[in-house]
Amino acid sequence: MCFKYKVIEYSQEEREEVIKYFVETFGNVNRLLKEGKTKRLVRELMISYPTDKRPYYVISTLGMGAQSMKNVPEKERNHGIGRCELLMYLPKDWNLKVRDYDNYWPISWLRGLMTYPTVQKTWLSYGHTIRVGNEFPNTKFDSFLFDFPHFTKHNTFKVKLKTNKEIFFYQVVPLYNDELMYKLENSYTDLKALLKEDAGIINPKRNSVLKI
Repeated sequence: MCFKYKVIEYSQEEREEVIKYFVETFGNVNRLLKEGKTKRLVRELMISYPTDKRPYYVISTLGMGAQSMKNVPEKERNHGIGRCELLMYLPKDWNLKVRDYDNYWPISWLRGLMTYPTVQKTWLSYGHTIRVGNEFPNTKFDSFLFDFPHFTKHNTFKVKLKTNKEIFFYQVVPLYNDELMYKLENSYTDLKALLKEDAGIINPKRNSVLKI
């Protein structure tokens, strides 16, 4: 017997609310990528092009927050944590026109991370890290930090929908192994004190903050 999962997606109104929040907080949606359905999610990616005032791309998932994450501790659940979308910032000279892995890996990873909580039966929040191995071209990053969106005020990192669902936006920051180990041996706060805010704009050639 084949069990068929129910695909969970935003209602049209919820989807429009999330897009409206993104536009007001990060910038216009200049490009919308339809990444197709998984067994449980409808995956899309929003891309906002660089501007004079914001000289970097903002790429965000759209659809991940339709599904509530599992195993969220009660304390965090009471603070609304349980649904999220993910962001990455790319420098203005990043080539997104060429669909090779050297240029497209941020998009590939965002697409893959959309199903990570479901597949792993876990949850994500700011300060969390995951090790993914040496899966990045032309760089030695091997981990991700989930952080508050850089260059935004702390009261603008979530949107509350009319249905009372709260969608948190977390920025995905690639880390080197020594940065990950420093965070695990100390704390998110200790690592955050070393990370400059522009570390959120992905630079495959940046130095580890522990070697500056």
